[in-house]
Amino acid sequence: MIVTVLKKRAGSANNGFKFQLESCLLLMRILNRINVDKDLIIDYEDFYIPEVSELISLPEAYYRWLTEKSQLMGESSEFHICNYPFVFDAAAKTKLLEVDQFIQMQLARAKAHNMVFAQLGFGLLPAVAAGNIENLELLVSRDNLLQDTVAQVRIVIVL
Repeated sequence: MIVTVLKKRAGSANNGFKFQLESCLLLMRILNRINVDKDLIIDYEDFYIPEVSELISLPEAYYRWLTEKSQLMGESSEFHICNYPFVFDAAAKTKLLEVDQFIQMQLARAKAHNMVFAQLGFGLLPAVAAGNIENLELLVSRDNLLQDTVAQVRIVIVL
């Protein structure tokens, strides 16, 4: 039923599909929760809908869901396929993890960038040092990315 609704959506501009799709997914959510509470009577893979990743742009859907979730600080009234993670198979979940990793990397980069410019603006870093570095190699750990970067940049500036 869900695949049929998704395929109809792909062929038309009808917004009534959201109600149908959400109704089906809400029923599946209830069944999934009962299944989990009863120690997986039905295999969790039986809830997967592989066609979801073919018929919906998961990166775009995840970005919209994440953006709205962060702005509202919780659940929204808008339909998002990401509110139903039990329908994603391993390939879809991998794609979503890759998108999330990319977003987190961009946020960390922007945060570090803003911190350096804020320090330059407040005169905490000499502006000349930033212009003299043609090539800078930093060794950082994944767990302490921001802290290691700032510490190594400070060492370079002191030199």
